Amino acid sequence: MKTDFTLILGGEAGQGVESTGAGFALALARAGLHVFAVADYRSRIRGGHNFFQVRAKDSEFFSQNEGVHLALALSHEAADFHARQLVPGGAIVYDTALKVDKGAWPEGIQDFTMPLAEIVQDAGGNKLMSGTTEIGSADASLVSGDAAWTFTFNANATNALEQQVARAMTF
Repeated sequence: MKTDFTLILGGEAGQGVESTGAGFALALARAGLHVFAVADYRSRIRGGHNFFQVRAKDSEFFSQNEGVHLALALSHEAADFHARQLVPGGAIVYDTALKVDKGAWPEGIQDFTMPLAEIVQDAGGNKLMSGTTEIGSADASLVSGDAAWTFTFNANATNALEQQVARAMTF
């Protein structure tokens, strides 16, 4: 089966969007996939919408893809904006505490809400771990076609970002 998917993680500045996205892209590359990642952030010290887009494929490629298969939203602005980029059958994951307007969302997207802030708090982490928790939750919850998305990490990884992702994936 061919692998070619695009994930986008969006949120406000300071929510760990870039570090979570970079850690995830690194993990995919270390798993043997070809990866193209783009970080987009505002030139503000605090606030404003940021996103990190990762495309992973099992063969060589040279650009991003317009369609997004999975959106991980850390803010209501990110949910509202990135839901419109999803391909038919694509999925969005966001915290149940976010107030989102699904009226402008395209039909046919999968909508997954979960208590991400509670999961992080129960694990003894801080709110910056919400992004890695979403990545772990996406692995546990999402199915694309007939194939479950599974990401395997080395438990002895020395990179702190990979370790955070691995811990989040145990929920």
